[in-house]
Amino acid sequence: RPEYDWKVLATGPGHGLQLSSGRPGATNRYAGRLIVPVWLSTGTSGHGHRPSAIATIFSDDGGETWLRGELIARDPDPLANPSEATAVELGDGRVMLNIRNESPVHRRAVAISPDGAAGWTRPKFADALFEPICEASLLRLHGNPKERQATLIFSNPDSQDANSPQSRGAKSSRRNLTLKLSADDGQTWPVQRVLDPGPSGYSDLATSPDQTLWCLYEAGTRSDTSIAPAALTLVRSDLDWLFAEDQRADHAGFVSLFNGVNLDGWVNVNCAPETWTATNGVIFCTGAPIGELRTTRMYQNFILELEWRHLKAGGNAGVFVWADALTARGQPFHRGVEVQVLDGQEGDTYTSDGDVFPIHGAKMAPLNGRGGDRAFPVTKRMKPSPEWNHYRITCVDGVLTHAVNGAVVTRGVNCTPRKGYICLESEGSPVEFRGLRIQELPANEQLPPEDVANLDESFRTLYTGLDLRGWRVTPGIASRWRANDWTLEHPGASEQLDDTLWTEREFGDFELIVDWRQESPGTVSDSKPGVYLRGDKSIRVDLGGPSAREWNRTRLNFQGNRLQLEANGKYVEVDLGGKAIPPRGRIGLQPSDGADQFANLFVRELD
Repeated sequence: RPEYDWKVLATGPGHGLQLSSGRPGATNRYAGRLIVPVWLSTGTSGHGHRPSAIATIFSDDGGETWLRGELIARDPDPLANPSEATAVELGDGRVMLNIRNESPVHRRAVAISPDGAAGWTRPKFADALFEPICEASLLRLHGNPKERQATLIFSNPDSQDANSPQSRGAKSSRRNLTLKLSADDGQTWPVQRVLDPGPSGYSDLATSPDQTLWCLYEAGTRSDTSIAPAALTLVRSDLDWLFAEDQRADHAGFVSLFNGVNLDGWVNVNCAPETWTATNGVIFCTGAPIGELRTTRMYQNFILELEWRHLKAGGNAGVFVWADALTARGQPFHRGVEVQVLDGQEGDTYTSDGDVFPIHGAKMAPLNGRGGDRAFPVTKRMKPSPEWNHYRITCVDGVLTHAVNGAVVTRGVNCTPRKGYICLESEGSPVEFRGLRIQELPANEQLPPEDVANLDESFRTLYTGLDLRGWRVTPGIASRWRANDWTLEHPGASEQLDDTLWTEREFGDFELIVDWRQESPGTVSDSKPGVYLRGDKSIRVDLGGPSAREWNRTRLNFQGNRLQLEANGKYVEVDLGGKAIPPRGRIGLQPSDGADQFANLFVRELD
């Protein structure tokens, strides 16, 4: 009272919080602390409820004794009449308070403390959480204790929809009870679903270890002019309901992605012709080299279904969604989100049960993570080789849900990109795919550029990943150039030998992509590999890049007598010095005097 002369003090009214021990191996000196949000008022107006302030009370002895925490906010600054709040433990052990308030922006406010008692941040508004001036509930979903960021569920009457006749113009209308999900400690709320579109008020959430969700809430009203509830309703639901899986079962809307006869509709990105074949109604992959087969067109919101089986135990492969058209720099795989196709392998950082993860610059916030960005399955449903497994992958507005053999096991949200190609992965083991079909779902075409994968530009690979087909090979060349799966390698050039590797085909105007690095430097300082153009050794271009030991990507655009070079995204105009240039000729790779690796050799003709 010396700090705030309250006349009214009330807890909750939702549930309290007990702090966990934190991540495995971590020490949380506040483990076991009980925390209860409270609101206080001087009781001078508003039925004794206003003006108001909020704080917490806490107990470190199992509730035997209680202490008061710091005041977090009080009317009028920084919030108008802050009151009923709900607390949750974040992924790193901090405590977040979600606060009812009467500020004119009509948004929930949040504040964060290291221990739930003191050191609170100044409250700020959560733009995604509407405030109808009503109590709300917040909880942390049971998940893997190694999760870096907590998965949170929030509920309140989200009555801001201006298209609803019942709520039009009524900022404080209590209806449209909505559940929302965040997989990043409440920073974003990409998943939401209306639980009750009618009149609804206070709510409280609970969850069980199997991730069943329980919501107790005030439903209906006693009259048109009253907010007094007509009933208390208890609803049981789960994540399948929250992610609207029950609304996406229209099998009539599917179309086939594979005709069972050939690979029409697919592009062999960086593999040998024999790596991917259509045979006996399946897509067969030898597993060599490591690489990708992708669709010819992009997809944004969709349901993808397929079956797969490994023909050898312990096999590895994958399905990529929202992927770029070409593989990432210095990698045989695309930027995108991978759905793992793995058999009989388990570890601390991976499973064979349907992991989902972003790679090579893509992003995803996982549900049931283990401290990284990989989503781990909540149950084991995979059948061992050589049995068939069924995948159902639902991708909607950056939210991915993965079902294995009929049940959802992994989820991720906030995916970027969220429009791109679908790929099948070759990774060292023979595998078959069948029954590939897709159902496209309504999508917003006005995505920002960062949410759209890189487009197909009609590049084709110059390297099979198995051998030197497509290149002019002499006995000397064959002895020094080595096809090593997805990389093409040379031990280092010699002044006595011409080790230039020439294409068999001639090209006129073209664009060339070459990834390269040096495994070990040569004797000549700053020696870098180069490219000869149109069969003329007087036209040599150094492959640029800031570090020869790291993977670099060089892109050459050669049209007429004009040459542009892009090295790792930086453009350079190359002066050819007025040379007489042949109209057509072969492309030649010249190694440096160090040990070179080349990869992702792509070309597209421009004439």
